[in-house]
Amino acid sequence: MLRQLFALIILTYSSLIFAFGISSPFGSSSPEFLPVDQAFILSIDREDNGQVIAHWDIAEGYYLYKHQLKIEQESGPEISFANLPLGSTKEDPYFGKVEVYYNRLEVPLNAAGLSAATQIAFSIGYQGCAERGLCYPPEVAPMSAEFVPLNKQSLENPTSKSELV
Repeated sequence: MLRQLFALIILTYSSLIFAFGISSPFGSSSPEFLPVDQAFILSIDREDNGQVIAHWDIAEGYYLYKHQLKIEQESGPEISFANLPLGSTKEDPYFGKVEVYYNRLEVPLNAAGLSAATQIAFSIGYQGCAERGLCYPPEVAPMSAEFVPLNKQSLENPTSKSELV
């Protein structure tokens, strides 16, 4: 009976340590991982010419999947990624041969059919992993930005960026 109680206490303690990410007082060789919002810091910026940019700061040792980048919205003018840059090719244990991004990613966003400045709510979906073996579930980040009609000349002459709040 005493053995069963001891085993139950050890099992409960181990489960709590695992569930809450508490480090063991006996030391641990398992790596610690950043929370997803620190591993992949997403922001929306707007250049002085009006171009809206999605920007990720990707922590060292982490990467984003190109094929998991998505834009979702319920209404309003359609938002899309203007040009996704080429990523690095990686043989991934989960998806096979894929393109991924390291360190930093900036992607212009387009809003279709605007005739005036328009505030648009949308969500950006993404997924990434740590090189040390942890893949995060897909994330969806709610965003909002003011989009303005852009002409070809303003897109060819980009200027500095200002962060949207």
